[in-house]
Amino acid sequence: MDDLSVVKKILFVTFYPLGWLWERIYKIRRLGYEISYFKSEKINVPVISIGNITFGGTGKTPVTIFLADYLHDCGKKVMVLTRGYKSEKENSFALLKNGVALRYDASIYGDEPVLISEKLKSGSVVIGKNRGNNFGRFFHKEMPHVVLLDDGHQHLNIQRDLNIVLFDALTSLANYNYPPVGYLREGWSALHDADIIMINRVDLASVEKIEKLITLIKQFITKHTPIIQCVYEAQSWYQNDLQLPLNHLAGENVICVAGIAAPESFSRLVTMSGANVVNTMFYSDHFNYKKTHFDEMILESRKTGAKLVCTEKDIVKLRAFINDEEIYVLRTGIRISQGEDLFLKKINTVCSIRGLL
Repeated sequence: MDDLSVVKKILFVTFYPLGWLWERIYKIRRLGYEISYFKSEKINVPVISIGNITFGGTGKTPVTIFLADYLHDCGKKVMVLTRGYKSEKENSFALLKNGVALRYDASIYGDEPVLISEKLKSGSVVIGKNRGNNFGRFFHKEMPHVVLLDDGHQHLNIQRDLNIVLFDALTSLANYNYPPVGYLREGWSALHDADIIMINRVDLASVEKIEKLITLIKQFITKHTPIIQCVYEAQSWYQNDLQLPLNHLAGENVICVAGIAAPESFSRLVTMSGANVVNTMFYSDHFNYKKTHFDEMILESRKTGAKLVCTEKDIVKLRAFINDEEIYVLRTGIRISQGEDLFLKKINTVCSIRGLL
């Protein structure tokens, strides 16, 4: 056994009691809602929760956008309820409408809410911690047909009609432990409330690893809960709102800029588009960019002669500093690679959509 393995084993034994306590607290909290000890609000339209049981990115925002697009195509108006993590409006409220001519400021409203509002075909995004109150505040103004509860699996004070729980295929199985040893934000027993399991980025993990993850998940879900598999796909490039084909940067040297939970998956998509990644400038998730950070990117680009490329989530913050500088944005989307019929059947049933499958 090497030194690193010994250290990991010592840490696990040392902190296991804290993890056990963490799991019990969340389990008692969920039980409190189940027995109506804590109040859970029922709202008068279907509610679909998109969440996870781990810390870090599992693809909640892309799945939310995928669902919003599908529901729009089915004639349903969507309202997305989101916390607006690390935004100025997180502790109050705000309403973002799709299709506004003047773009919203990500430093005020948060990167993910702004991104969702810009990609919505119709509907709105409501920001703030108290999602039940915020729904009531804006319901009569917006009159949505369906509510999407972003990062909602632990937000139990709103009742939901469908629970979607996400996993990232790239997450190491060793990290499915409780803090501070692992990434679990809630115990495995919380999967009993899942109606759909979605595993993202399955094309980037081995078949053996995915099978082990599915075996682990199946211990905690009902036999009727479908496990859906998804991939992220690069769709096109765009620059200054000009859409460009996916092969536009094929053979070009690029620098990948990303402040997301899994930046390596972004650089892989860039490579798969045909571009040559010569450097990466990765920052923490929800990173609060300053002008100095953008100046560093431009300096590195000029020094190496490589073009800057970034994610859709990053451009909503970086564009505050862009003048005539060239920066390319990779447009991506979710594609269900296995279980699409089961997934859409559950969505259609909850949202009273008929005759589409």
